[in-house]
Amino acid sequence: MFLFLKCIFLIGLIYLWKKIFLKDEADLLFYLFCLLAFNSTIYVDMVAGNISILEQFGLWIAFYFLLKRKLLLFCLSLILIASFKLSCVLFLALLLSSKERKKWIYFLGSSFLFLGIHLISFLCTPLYKSFFIFSIKKVRTQNPSSFIFLKDALQLFSSKTGVIISDGFRIGVFVIFAVIIILVSWRAYIWLSSAKTKDSEIILICLFCLTYCLIMPRFMNYCYILLIVPAYFIIKRISYPKGYILLFIILILSLPTETHLPGINIVSRYVLGYYPLMLAYGLWGLYINMIFKIPKNQISEI
Repeated sequence: MFLFLKCIFLIGLIYLWKKIFLKDEADLLFYLFCLLAFNSTIYVDMVAGNISILEQFGLWIAFYFLLKRKLLLFCLSLILIASFKLSCVLFLALLLSSKERKKWIYFLGSSFLFLGIHLISFLCTPLYKSFFIFSIKKVRTQNPSSFIFLKDALQLFSSKTGVIISDGFRIGVFVIFAVIIILVSWRAYIWLSSAKTKDSEIILICLFCLTYCLIMPRFMNYCYILLIVPAYFIIKRISYPKGYILLFIILILSLPTETHLPGINIVSRYVLGYYPLMLAYGLWGLYINMIFKIPKNQISEI
């Protein structure tokens, strides 16, 4: 029954992507892209039995409400989703890009409502405490995130040099790294907001999704469903047909995360294991480059 429900939500999610966010960009190849992109992230979620498909459906519904200037519904949708995945509340920051006068009321009201709900749940529900601790601490298995990549890279450096690296130092490096990503994305947002650009709101949503992916300590394989639309959106705007084909192939490649060939364990762990993350960085770079190429105060079709 749960699998059937997930299939229904998946159909609705793909329809929403095609109808609202990609429109004419979503050709027949888009369906193949959904199946294979980011090491078959949708298939991974279906097999894992996770609720990521349901979360994604709710999240993109919230984005739809944001595009339609229905800020109350946007906030309520995010609070509902954040009941299952706490970090989704960060998308409330998209409210600050709105030109609506009441955006700060909605933002502060939603933030206090979210904190109130989870504080009461934490104090009154013993099982919620276990859920909260699990959400924070479980950051390793099938987790190709920036935090784990940096942790692995520092551990490799430590093993090769004998230099002891503390957990506090690793966390500090990640925080500095995340701040840099956020600042560059913020600078791109400022530039984008000063230009009259076609689909600027969708571009901002895509940039936020990529930034969110890169700074989350926990971003599992099935979480990369979030990047399917940002990925297809940007590759369809590549000026050269050969560039589109090349990026399409790179994004749908499914590389093994384990290999038993001798002598290439490092390649297996640090390249193949983090392939979706490397793709996310490449896409983020493409968005930053695209945004800064937009002339300020001029209409651009990109």
